[in-house]
Amino acid sequence: EPDHQGPTQATVVAQFRDYHAEKFSGQGDPGIVDEWIQGLEFIFEVMECPDRYRVVCAQLQLTGDARLWWNAYWSMRPGEKAGCTWDMFKNQVRDKYYPSYYRAEMERQFLALQQGTRTVDEYEREFTRLAGFAPDLVRTEAQRAQRFIDGLYPAVRHNIVGHGTQTYARAVSIAQEVDASIRREAVRDRTQPSAPAQPVTVPPALPLTQPPKNNKRKGKGAPTDKRTRRRLQEILPCPTCGRLHRGECRVGQDICYFFQEPGHYASRCPKKLQQQPQQPPQQQQPRQQVQRPPQQQQQQQRGRQQARVYAVDQVEAAQQPGTMSGMVVLNDIPVFALFDTGATHTFISRRCLDAIGVRAVTAVDPLEVSLASGRKIVTSAKATDLSLSIVSKAPYRMAPKELQELKTQIQELLRLGFIRPS
Repeated sequence: EPDHQGPTQATVVAQFRDYHAEKFSGQGDPGIVDEWIQGLEFIFEVMECPDRYRVVCAQLQLTGDARLWWNAYWSMRPGEKAGCTWDMFKNQVRDKYYPSYYRAEMERQFLALQQGTRTVDEYEREFTRLAGFAPDLVRTEAQRAQRFIDGLYPAVRHNIVGHGTQTYARAVSIAQEVDASIRREAVRDRTQPSAPAQPVTVPPALPLTQPPKNNKRKGKGAPTDKRTRRRLQEILPCPTCGRLHRGECRVGQDICYFFQEPGHYASRCPKKLQQQPQQPPQQQQPRQQVQRPPQQQQQQQRGRQQARVYAVDQVEAAQQPGTMSGMVVLNDIPVFALFDTGATHTFISRRCLDAIGVRAVTAVDPLEVSLASGRKIVTSAKATDLSLSIVSKAPYRMAPKELQELKTQIQELLRLGFIRPS
């Protein structure tokens, strides 16, 4: 007996066509399968489409390989097609074009998702996209909000945690405000006129023992406490090269980064080479190692080690043989670092530790540190569980001149002993 209740199939199909739903060909990223199905379900809910007509409407949107597959699938099951429900249709399409290994990979990406250098808006969009692949992990409002907060940039996350329990919408709103404030401050600092290089204390990075040589910085002394309390500044990735730096981006330009002169790179700067002190071979001495105190001092200061920390600016650091300076990412926060091939210890400022959300613990043996001013300090604090990465750019995204510069830098690092062939 014909069903006279509700709209006819022809009426429903005509109404469905008015919504201009997306076509599906089975090509491209497997992730679009779920997006396509969700788009159809949204249209079905708006038009209040009965379940018995949803499969009819959906199969009209199949094109290319997807339509060939669908026709072949039912050609082998001629008596079963009439009983195909909407849930059966979704499962068949997902099994074919949305494999389980892909869903598992997307779930893994969701669990590892971090804001990194993204804005909060970009991070939130990626979070929403990947959350669709792991619905069991964000079933409640509290679970979704906590997952979102855990992946935020540390400086942003700490501000949200201070506001107490948050809903997802409130967490996103606060994160957007904090992130925008941090970036405005970074832009303001970047656009201010550059001042003469100020000495910085090595603790914001990784400095250590220096080889014995003539001290050309005699009389400068150590930086004041006011300087050591300078605020750790946020540096945004450059939109041109993706690196962390201030001022105008000179990537792709044949310009020396030291003296802003065209025609050569910083690694082959003639002025820089002229400024480096030339020492005769017979006067060169091996690097000093950490000196242990005499036996009688060991009895009085058991376990105490010695190290040395220097106060230099970025230009001076670049001119010292065996040293290298630049930006690194420490627990997702950009900091200025000074590397020394003869280093035996690593120093970091307490302000930097506060910024990355790491607490110092008490070491078993104290460490005696000699400053450039001649003053000695003893510390027993140490930090662990730090994640350090070098700011880099994929070679396939580099221009030919940048690749040539990279090759030169690698040769220089090999010569200095920073790296070795694998």
